[in-house]
Amino acid sequence: MGRFVLGFVLGVVAGVVLTVVFFVAVATQDGLSLVSTIYAPEEVQVGEPFALRIVAYNPHPEEVQLHSIDIDESFIGAFEVLAIEPRPTDSTRVPFLDQKSWFFERDVGPGDSLEVTFTLSPLQVGVPVGNVEICNTAVDCTPQSPRLEVIGRSP
Repeated sequence: MGRFVLGFVLGVVAGVVLTVVFFVAVATQDGLSLVSTIYAPEEVQVGEPFALRIVAYNPHPEEVQLHSIDIDESFIGAFEVLAIEPRPTDSTRVPFLDQKSWFFERDVGPGDSLEVTFTLSPLQVGVPVGNVEICNTAVDCTPQSPRLEVIGRSP
């Protein structure tokens, strides 16, 4: 019985600590998000590489960091990623969000923009659906939903 009570108390304390950390993080976010635009062809061919260009623009009077680009697996899973320019500093899969994240950690000056180009090769016919999110260091993300159709024969 003593272990159960101790475990329960520790669980409650951990929950309170995590809640406080979450609210502090939300309260201290600077709210300076990048404005994003995605450029992609309306139609692409299976197996034919194409460029998905993401432009992150900073409309604010101070620097904002392009921390990461997060892409839903429901979208990016329809493609083979051949190259990314500029090269990300790291990448990871975020299973609980069903996303793949690429980290850039690049400052974008006031009134400036940063272009990131993903060279992709479509794997199958269809219309991949999902978000592309451009995130700052406070993980304030600007979502976009690219629309393109993959035509041709699946290999």
